[in-house]
Amino acid sequence: MIAKPEKPEKPTPDFPLFPHDTKRWAKKINGKLRYFGPWNDPEGALAKYKTEYGENGKNDDDAQAATPKKRRSKKKKGDKPDKPYEDFPLFPHDTGQWAKKIKGKTHYFGPWDDPDAALELYKHQVDDIQNGRPRRPIVGGITLKELFDRFLTSRKRDVATGELDERTYNDYEKVCRRAADCLGKTREVASLHPDDFARVRTMFAKRQTGKGTVGLVTLDNYVNRLRCVFSWAKETGLLKGDMNYGKEFERPNKKSLRIERGEKPKKMFEAEEIKNVIAKANGDMKAFVLLGINCGFENMDCAKLRFSNLDLKRGWIDFPRPKTGAERRCPLWPETVKAIKTSLNMRPEPKEGNEEYVFITKHGNLWCNRGATPGSAITRQMTRILEALDIRRQGVNFLALRHTFQTIGESSGDIYAVKTIMGHTEDAGDMSPVYREKMDDSRLRAVTDTVRKWAGFK
Repeated sequence: MIAKPEKPEKPTPDFPLFPHDTKRWAKKINGKLRYFGPWNDPEGALAKYKTEYGENGKNDDDAQAATPKKRRSKKKKGDKPDKPYEDFPLFPHDTGQWAKKIKGKTHYFGPWDDPDAALELYKHQVDDIQNGRPRRPIVGGITLKELFDRFLTSRKRDVATGELDERTYNDYEKVCRRAADCLGKTREVASLHPDDFARVRTMFAKRQTGKGTVGLVTLDNYVNRLRCVFSWAKETGLLKGDMNYGKEFERPNKKSLRIERGEKPKKMFEAEEIKNVIAKANGDMKAFVLLGINCGFENMDCAKLRFSNLDLKRGWIDFPRPKTGAERRCPLWPETVKAIKTSLNMRPEPKEGNEEYVFITKHGNLWCNRGATPGSAITRQMTRILEALDIRRQGVNFLALRHTFQTIGESSGDIYAVKTIMGHTEDAGDMSPVYREKMDDSRLRAVTDTVRKWAGFK
């Protein structure tokens, strides 16, 4: 149940107005409610009341007797404002308010001079109207914008300390922005209803291009991240209790996720394709492809590899995974070492702040272009290579190298060594990593040798 706003006391016992649920001072005159100003300005409301109903501030009976019934004055049609933008859902009614006809009845949402507030009230109450429920007033408390801003500020600090990957932060930012656009930035969190969350889930399921729907894995990520935001708010004291999501804001069930994944094409390369891609690539891209199939690297791993993680003399990489922080160690093939050395011989002068990174673009930047999709530059280069070789297909991209490494690496029979190279965290309840103090290098090398042999390197 949504709590009503906490009403203020009357300034004086004989104050003629009462605090209405709409957060305005009001009075019933001639059988109709009249409003005179917001709760936070009782003096202004009283002055308006006296101006309209007498300087002496007559009581109910006097005011009603002294004030004849008046027709609600209508605005001239020519005085109506234009809609703020073409698809604004409300229209200017003759009463001077923004209105909307819903289920055959006209509903009003606020005066012409404040279309933004009218739109927020409409978004807040439209589900109530459509479902035949009483219209819920907007209540006091933290708004979605305030909650999301605080959450993202906290996560930004985690990025600065290295506790959160920037890509994950960008995902949270996207989810918060889309939820705020759907529900309204000034919407009070305490007023959210299961119907609101159902509407958000429907929005998440649609592609932002407006065509088709996203996959269940993507939908699962969106729903989970928004739930994380509200869980954080409760843990930090911004919310007093759990959110009432209802039954329509659930994450997709595991069975549906498995079925969807099984229906999609396999995201992996064949051995001959790997050799052709490596032969076609040059410069940094050759090193990236080899790191992908040798170490299970994804785009951001390549882009954020530092000299401190790399030992070319011994042929090893020690590189905690940026996405999870999990420890990761991998032996390098001779082909990978050679490709990295070739890349370093042609390495451009890095811009200030990029000196510690191994791979630098011709403009001195990192390969993960900030402000865009992380690692998208590597993705574009990989797409060009696959198209040139005529082997581009759904699901087969740079990340498919990581899928291929995992799939072939498991045939070594040492799943824990594969996880160490991939940087995977263990499942909940698995105590093995708690007691395992060291992973023998020979086990790691056995995995990479298995993949190298499959790829056809001698």
